[in-house]
Amino acid sequence: MSTYTLERIIDECIADGIKRNRGQSKTAAVGKKTYYSVWDSYNAWLLEKMLKRKGAECPSLANISWEFFSKATDPSDPETFTMRCKPCFVLSDAFMKANNIPKKKGAMLPTLAPSEMINFHNLALRYSTSLTKDMIFTTFTSLVRKIGEIVGSGRIIKLPFSVGYLLSKDKKTKFIFNSEALKMQGGENPVVFSMKKPEAPAVDPLPAPSISGDAHKAEGEQYPAVSSPQDEDDMASTNVNAIPQDEYPEREAEGDFFPLEGASATNFAAQEEAYERYIEKLENDAVAENKLNMLLVEMQKEKDEKQRIKEEKAVQLLKDMQTSQLEQWAQYNLEKEKEIQYRKAPSATSFYPRMDEKGEDSGRAKIENPYGVPVTRQFLGLPGVPKKGMGYRLSKGELVKDLDSQIELKRSQSQAEKSMKEEEERRYIEHIAMELDYDNQAKQLEAKSKKRELMAAWQREAFLKKMKELRMKGDIEGLRKHHAEHKMRLGNSITLPEITTGGMEETGGGNQASSARRAEGGGFAANVSVGFDSRK
Repeated sequence: MSTYTLERIIDECIADGIKRNRGQSKTAAVGKKTYYSVWDSYNAWLLEKMLKRKGAECPSLANISWEFFSKATDPSDPETFTMRCKPCFVLSDAFMKANNIPKKKGAMLPTLAPSEMINFHNLALRYSTSLTKDMIFTTFTSLVRKIGEIVGSGRIIKLPFSVGYLLSKDKKTKFIFNSEALKMQGGENPVVFSMKKPEAPAVDPLPAPSISGDAHKAEGEQYPAVSSPQDEDDMASTNVNAIPQDEYPEREAEGDFFPLEGASATNFAAQEEAYERYIEKLENDAVAENKLNMLLVEMQKEKDEKQRIKEEKAVQLLKDMQTSQLEQWAQYNLEKEKEIQYRKAPSATSFYPRMDEKGEDSGRAKIENPYGVPVTRQFLGLPGVPKKGMGYRLSKGELVKDLDSQIELKRSQSQAEKSMKEEEERRYIEHIAMELDYDNQAKQLEAKSKKRELMAAWQREAFLKKMKELRMKGDIEGLRKHHAEHKMRLGNSITLPEITTGGMEETGGGNQASSARRAEGGGFAANVSVGFDSRK
């Protein structure tokens, strides 16, 4: 896998620009010159800020700054310490998110020097002679986009900066700073300043100390910086043939970093106290915010649960109402069907023809126009509005006449419906009266039949009783005579007038004769009495 250098990155940016502009861009030579000029302007601004112990921040790429820390020099006196600083390289969140680079914990912002945001207008005025703000912005954005594509794809890149160079492989980045480029110009040797707790704050919090080359290693020797967001141990896999082994030196001793002079060291104690207060405030705010968030989450859960229960109750209530209405409707239909069957029951055994379901004659005329709308024309237009090209108007008298005809038609229809209902009720009442008469006649015939049977039984009983009396007397001649006279009258053909005639009187029997006499003069008793009491 080949290594991407600045020249290769610029060539690919020019090729991509030609594709986007469809061959309408400038020549390749002019494009290369512009890209190199923009990159030199950015690095000149970066070097100036780093030499002033300030940071240079580019939101689309990275923040290159200084990290400050202290170390106690005298174990017996904890308030005596040494202030030191070291350069650091931190990729921006926008760069890592846009190129899918894993994020790891880097240097904490309170320990970094104040950083200045990149200003393309300032770069065009102070660090270039022929570039404009728009040219620098467009070209630098294209370079950063291409660098992000290479780093995000896991390819190897070695990109030079004015303060070092950037190495990357498999989405793991490391920045190697150049100690010679970061040396201060025209100053004395740096000293390690031992101090007590400061009485008053210093005037200049971050001066530019004078650093000489004697306090550092030989010229050209390099030292590593904090490679955030990746750990330096992860960069062991980037030692390939394309990148020399000496480009990944081990971490040097703390003396290789840049110690600060007394004024900066004095003021840094106040900065540490402010930093501790700041961290404590952040922790308290985080705890309070966490409690508030938990409370809000619980309240939202409770609100959602109440809303869910309310919706479930509403749905269940709707289902219950629907079920109740369906049951009521089914009960109504059942009662209606029972009523219809009940009204049909009397006519099931009737000799007369049954009435139809609606109580209407099958030949009844159907009304074609129930409301009596005039149909002389196909459409009855509004007054003054033409229909199909023919304009006409309806006079007031015609409208009144139409309304009168409609009212009369409705009245006649109402009377017809009323008379029809009355006729139906009359027919129904007559039908019921006819059935009642039929039932009464049937009951009278049945009563007469039972009466004849009872009379015949009474006559047979009287004949047998008379025969028994004659036999008890021993009157054989009387038995024969009585049997000969009455044997033909014991059949079912015997009638009430025959029983009440003198034939009964000729027998001379006591009970039979008395019963016959009661039948002749008794009237109602002759019709209802059977002449026999089983209790005797």
